[in-house]
Amino acid sequence: MSKKMIGHNQPPLTIKDFLILDVDGESTGRIKFTNTIINKHLTRKTKIVKSKNGENESVYVERIINDSEKIGLKAKINKGGSKSFYYKYNPKGKTANGKKRNPIPYHLGSFPEMKVDAARSLVEDLKQAIKLGRDPDRERRINRKKWNDSLSGKCPFSDPACW
Repeated sequence: MSKKMIGHNQPPLTIKDFLILDVDGESTGRIKFTNTIINKHLTRKTKIVKSKNGENESVYVERIINDSEKIGLKAKINKGGSKSFYYKYNPKGKTANGKKRNPIPYHLGSFPEMKVDAARSLVEDLKQAIKLGRDPDRERRINRKKWNDSLSGKCPFSDPACW
């Protein structure tokens, strides 16, 4: 007779426990993001490697997880432990020399200031802008330049002529 572990006897959950499985029981590599999963279970990962002088050394391993609800939405824990959301857009087509275009990452915001629902909403807005032929990254750079110009006194932020 096997005992089922319940309550506090269960081992702690890890991010792998939340992976969604396909019909064959294989991992899809996606997780249904929730604020709790990002907060409690997205943790820094390190591995032990031999340093040049032969001693064991702990090295940061980048950890990125994919959302199951919005394709392209990713959460990442950085080396210092901060967590952030970003959207990775894979442009269609090829460059002039025939090579595949590089994916374009769009940083959406940091967790916990930005919640999962807000990140999903931003991804939807980005996808719509890209479908309409706009370049959100270019627009962000233009808006940042306008903001910096307004701070430096070159152009008052409230002046519509600067826009």
